[in-house]
Amino acid sequence: MAAGEILVRSLAASASASGGTVGLTIAGFASAVDEAGQATLPQETDAAVAVVSSFTDRDGGRNTDYVLALRYAAEYFSGLTDVPTECKRLVWFTDGAYSIDDVTAPGIATYTASTVAEVIEGEFEGQTCGALPSNSRLTAPLSDQIRSAGFVVQLVDFLGSGTPTSAEAADRAATAPVIDRLLTGDGSDPCRVPGGRVEASQASALAVEFFNQGQIALGRRE
Repeated sequence: MAAGEILVRSLAASASASGGTVGLTIAGFASAVDEAGQATLPQETDAAVAVVSSFTDRDGGRNTDYVLALRYAAEYFSGLTDVPTECKRLVWFTDGAYSIDDVTAPGIATYTASTVAEVIEGEFEGQTCGALPSNSRLTAPLSDQIRSAGFVVQLVDFLGSGTPTSAEAADRAATAPVIDRLLTGDGSDPCRVPGGRVEASQASALAVEFFNQGQIALGRRE
């Protein structure tokens, strides 16, 4: 939450210094995606910080559903037709990997007809990069949706300093190759989209990393 506040305040300060504005939408994802609030910076900085702080008390949802998160982002940015790609940024923070622990979550049925957790998780690469699995209900792979919506994905992956459980390690091992193809892979890979991925292994590093992401979002740093 402290790092998120730093991101908001750095965006607001830069917008104020340049005489411009930054439109910010804050959303959380787990078994579903929930939009928590919107703000225009710098005018509504305190309101945006309050929205970020509200996540301290959130503990609902058993899944870490990357498919829902990325599809939501694609749908959201598709609606910003008058904003150029370089000004549309998803700063995506996760402390886990794609995992389905609750197959009854309603959102799952919107993108796959599969009902077994292991099968759904095994479809992740196809849902993200293509070809779409036979049970997919997406209109196009997520990578295609991201490019069509025209936005940049900046992923901050918090690994934590503790020892992961065997299940967590397995989820990460299955997820990492797909995320690598999506954000750090060869430019000739049709799955590759604009953006990048950075890792943080210590909570103390998050504040710096979120500040960096704000600078990248504003085009002040590569």
